[in-house]
Amino acid sequence: MPAHSPNAVCFLPSPPQRSHHRGDGFIYFIGHLESYCARVWLTAHGGGLVTRVFLAIVALLFPDLQAFNLVDDIVAGTAISLAVFTKTALLGIFYTVIYNVTGGFCVLRKRL
Repeated sequence: MPAHSPNAVCFLPSPPQRSHHRGDGFIYFIGHLESYCARVWLTAHGGGLVTRVFLAIVALLFPDLQAFNLVDDIVAGTAISLAVFTKTALLGIFYTVIYNVTGGFCVLRKRL
């Protein structure tokens, strides 16, 4: 194939793309361990007000992804109750609203 052929361009490697999702694995990892770590922290440090406020802030920043892990029950054939389904759906809506509002404030602040 001649070098001036338009098809020769297809074989050139594309430049590396800059990823804005470097922390996704970190968030996923923390989200799955968050509930376990909160139980350990409460056991070790007691259930004082400061500890509970700290854990509430951590739970807001890093959602408890184990709450969304219904796959094991579904695969095992266990029926998921309406209460568990509703709790999971409301938790998902809560996190979606919180993160969208926070993102909106960040964008507005950046534009000003």
